[in-house]
Amino acid sequence: MLGGIVGSLLGAFFVLRSKKMPTSRLIDMFSVSFLASLPVGYMFPLIIAITQKKHISSWNIILPVLYSLLLLLFTLVIFPLQRRNKIKEGTVTLFMLIIFTTTSILIDIFNHVQRFVYIFSAEDILFMIMLIGSIIVLLRHENILFNKKVGK
Repeated sequence: MLGGIVGSLLGAFFVLRSKKMPTSRLIDMFSVSFLASLPVGYMFPLIIAITQKKHISSWNIILPVLYSLLLLLFTLVIFPLQRRNKIKEGTVTLFMLIIFTTTSILIDIFNHVQRFVYIFSAEDILFMIMLIGSIIVLLRHENILFNKKVGK
């Protein structure tokens, strides 16, 4: 899934840049639509388990609810802030990356804690790099980090 996210964002970025389209705004819309697809995608294992009368894992319930709540957060709070120009274009995507990577890391940790052993996988390391990179880019994008003071 991580490769799909990174590949889609980079592909969209370069295509939109070459067509001279508003890159940040369109990628923000893509990120919200991606976030909207997550609850639906995570509901299918739950639906299959119910219809086949199989064991329903707690994750089959937690993940759709969690991503639905995150979608509500984005649509009710973060996206309207961008539309009112309270945050810059591109910030929605950075928030989505931060929340998605954090959620993915925590889910993986909780899955492994149940087995009392946790070893970072290659995907976890990539998620952590993506998380740290997204935080740095967000802080820089919103002029919080590396803010150059204007002389008097």
